Amino acid sequence: MKKLTRLGLDPATTCEHVLPMYVRLAASLIIAAAIGTVLTSVPVPVRAELDLQKNDRLIEAVKADDLTAGESLLIQKHNVDVREQDGRTPLFFAAARGLEDFVELLIRHEAKIDAVDNFGNSPIYYAAIGDHVGVVEILLEGGANVNLQNRRGMTPLMMAASDGHLATVQALIDAKADPSLTDFTGRTAWEWAQRSNRSHVLRYLKSAGIHR
Repeated sequence: MKKLTRLGLDPATTCEHVLPMYVRLAASLIIAAAIGTVLTSVPVPVRAELDLQKNDRLIEAVKADDLTAGESLLIQKHNVDVREQDGRTPLFFAAARGLEDFVELLIRHEAKIDAVDNFGNSPIYYAAIGDHVGVVEILLEGGANVNLQNRRGMTPLMMAASDGHLATVQALIDAKADPSLTDFTGRTAWEWAQRSNRSHVLRYLKSAGIHR
């Protein structure tokens, strides 16, 4: 459950909302069997004025990777930033699945690149966890905040470093990700890589002049 915890999620209360996404992600996203410390904080509620939907057609089109249907809905002025109950927009789902064409389509229709879900995660977090370098680069080119911290203080760089996603780490460092930032436990990206025994990431960070 470590990935859920780093995303600011409570494994005891949010799995039914998050697990379907992780089932579709690459093998690197398989949730660890050992359950860590369960969070006790209550998720920040999405404001009532936001357009909350369940089984929204655009979100379902992204989940099905149906670009034609998605484009048709957007041409009809469908809300590009429609949210599910956990605060995720279509861009979150496209980023999590590495759907570069869908990400570009949504950005062209002015999707909010730095929208955050109920746990403070933005689309680039999900792209970083999935090691979807192409999506990470598209989001960065679109102006995504490379140093945005979620409710636990985690940055995309910390997540990528912890998971050993070297190419994503390199892309984030090239985009001026700040390796000195710490999460709420005081750990930096270096320390997350060290904690997860990601020696290849540590070698790269050291070569870039980053030692902690």
